[in-house]
Formats: sequence, structure tokens, C-alpha cells
Amino acid sequence: MLSDIQTQRCSRLIQDVFEELQPPGLACAVMTDGKLLSFVAHGVSDVEQVTPFSLDYSFPIGSLTKSFAAAAILILRDNGKLSLAQSASEFVPELGPDWEMTSLFHLLSMQGGLGEDFGGSWAEQHLPLSNRELTQRFTIPIIRVASPGTRNFYSNFGYMVLGRVISRVSGVDARDFIVQRLLEPLGMSSTAWSAPSTKAAQGYRRGDSRFESEQLFSAANDGAVFGGLWSCLPDMARWIDFLASAHAPPCERYETILSRASRLEMQRAVVLCPIAPLDEPNKKSAHRGYGLGLVNFPGRSEWSVGHGGAVPGFGCHMRWSPKTGIGLMAVANLRYADLSEGCEQILSAAVEGVPERSISLHPRVAERAAGLLALVRVWDVAAAEQIFASNFFIDYPREGIERRFHELREMHTGDLADAQVVQLSGLSANILIRGSKIMSFTISPFEPGQVQELVL
Repeated sequence: MLSDIQTQRCSRLIQDVFEELQPPGLACAVMTDGKLLSFVAHGVSDVEQVTPFSLDYSFPIGSLTKSFAAAAILILRDNGKLSLAQSASEFVPELGPDWEMTSLFHLLSMQGGLGEDFGGSWAEQHLPLSNRELTQRFTIPIIRVASPGTRNFYSNFGYMVLGRVISRVSGVDARDFIVQRLLEPLGMSSTAWSAPSTKAAQGYRRGDSRFESEQLFSAANDGAVFGGLWSCLPDMARWIDFLASAHAPPCERYETILSRASRLEMQRAVVLCPIAPLDEPNKKSAHRGYGLGLVNFPGRSEWSVGHGGAVPGFGCHMRWSPKTGIGLMAVANLRYADLSEGCEQILSAAVEGVPERSISLHPRVAERAAGLLALVRVWDVAAAEQIFASNFFIDYPREGIERRFHELREMHTGDLADAQVVQLSGLSANILIRGSKIMSFTISPFEPGQVQELVL
């Protein structure tokens, strides 16, 4: 749960975003473990009907759809149906010989060498095409701006190709594959490839004196995996939990849908992309990292993962904190509304003071922690030789280490039973007593996993 102070601060920041962008309406939900912690909405989802945004209203999520496409490709990869190193033209031969060096991995990570194509509604104009019409588009020679694998350029068309790959490999339309293998197992019953007949937000552009309605697109071909899904905030909370839970201690909840390792693979930065310099003085320009259908965003205190989406009439953004599992989803019904900076601030406010998710304690780390605490109680030379790696007493003078262990015993006599071991990344851990760290250690990667570094 968010504290009252966190809730109030998030609400103020959401209002600030609404006042800055001035869209017809804006809605934002903060969530964790698939459940909503808070929901704030301003303005209306439909100007003519003066309908406020509510939790069950659907909206197009645009390029957030790419994360579903990437997950679908990895499902097929994990089932042995394809390799990410394979050429796109192996599955979509109508692309022609110019695509032979463009792998599925290149397309997933925006390294296909294709020119950026997110200006205007060029990509969205492909959504109403039939599969046959899209096939004809695949035969048109592409303009390349770099050799595959050498540069990062954001390409919607590359993901259209991936949609056709999903269809060819799975034997069903990519849209149906995503419904059957992702949406239905996750209970995302309000997420679909077209707007619902009721409770659909209307998108707008800013006219000279009023908001003007935008055309609502429905997905009519398998290339729609680049940005054709409609969803709602409760469904997107499930999707965010599906991805964010991969950073938590291993559990079996989603393993039958897509393995934890593959979900983490999606969120791992593959290529760094420069972004505008931070406004703060004396700060160098920052970079974001593109993974497989997801983005690593730099932050003031920690990195976050997510993706933005923008279509005619709407802008949306999802983002979550890997360390805490807290995420958010925001949408504004204004053409290409950019919510990224506002969502960064809202997420920072939501996670402030929230403890990191614990990592399951590795058995060898637990064993070494117990040995170190035993040395605090009674220093034993033979035991120390067994616990510490061959480098240890070369790097740390033996007399000094023994003295520090005696000092810890004097400081914490009677408290050692309350010691807590907190797993860090890899084979490192902290040992705390009543919340205060008394030592950090790292064990070596070879069995029997002896302590190679110790900070007292």
C-alpha cells in the first residue's frame, strides 16, 4: 500500500501533468502485484458526451503492443520453433534478398537498420489493411539507413514483419496467437484488437478553437502487433505484473506462459540510445536502453522499465520499478501526448521509501553467512581457513580481520541471534543486526564458494 503522503504526492504530480498537457482527459493508476494501489483521473474520456475516465474504459495502447509481440516471439523461441538469429526473410520470403542479413533479434531490438517511421500516422495507416495488402507492402524495397546490427533506429515496420513471422511459425494469425497464449491465460479479457462497442475512450487532436475527434483504428492484419491493441487499466496492471514479477524471487505463477528468464531477457538493455541532456546543471546527456519490445529508462535514483505509446488521438505510458515491483500506467486522449517525464516523476514518488523486493537467499550464501557469524562469536583459525578463499588473507591482513571480529563480538554480544542475511545480486549479501549492517561479503564462483571479499 502507498502511504497517505505518497498517494497525495502522486495525485499532485498527476494533476501537474494534466495541467501541463491540457488534454481532454488523463487517467493514471499506480499498481503492484497486479492490483491497483491508486487511481486518479482528470477531465473526460469523451468531450461530446462529457464522460469522465473510469477504470473500465478502454483505449489504444499503441506501441505498448510491441511488448506482447516480443513475448510471443520468445514463446515460439522457447518452444524450439525458431531462433532469434534466423533471418526475417526465412519466414517472410516476400521481403526479398535485401533482408537476408536482418535477424529476428535485430528487429526485436530495433537494430534492423530501418529508418525511423513514427512521425505522423504512417504506421497506423497500415492497421486497416488486409493480410494480402500487407503482403504487398512487404514486397516494396525498404530504405535502409544502416547495416543490420550496427545502429538503433525505432521501426514500427520491423515489428509488422515480426507479426508475419509469428503467423507463419505458429500457424495462426499473430493476433490470435497473442490472444490465446498471452491475453487469455493472463485474464486480460478487456484487451482486444479493436475498440469495444461501449466504454471506449475517444481520441482527440487540438484544433484552432476546440478538440477535434480522431479516427479510431482497428487491427485487420497480423502486422498490427506493432501497435494495434486496445486495453484498460486493470488489464494493463496484469500485464505489468507479468513482466515486473520476473525481478522478484522465483515463483511458478507465470512460468507456463513465459519463463522468468525470458521475461527478464525482454527487459535487459541490448543497445543504448542517447536521449536529450538532463536539464540539471553539470549533468552529462543520458541514455536509455532498448531491450526486446521494452525500454530501460534512467532515473534519479534507480532505473525503470516500460514503454511509451502514441497513436492519433492518444498517448500512453507504462513503467515499473524492478527493485520494488511498483508500476504505473497512464493515458491521455490527446494526439501523441508524451507522458514519459511525468510518469518518471510519479513512479519516483510512488517508490520512495518502499523497501526493495527480497531475493531468495542462495544456500551457499546462507552457509557462509552462518560461518561468518560463528567467527564473530568465537574466532577459530581452522574455521577461518575453511570459510575464506585463497586470496582473502592476501588482500586483507589476518591480524586486522581477527581484531575486527573481536570488536564485533564485543559490540553485539547477545544480539547475534537477531542477525538477518539479505541477499544482494549474484553471490553477495549483507548481514544486519536489528536493521544495521555489520558486514557485506561476496563468495567466489567455484565450489565450495568461499568468501573472497568482506567489508566490515
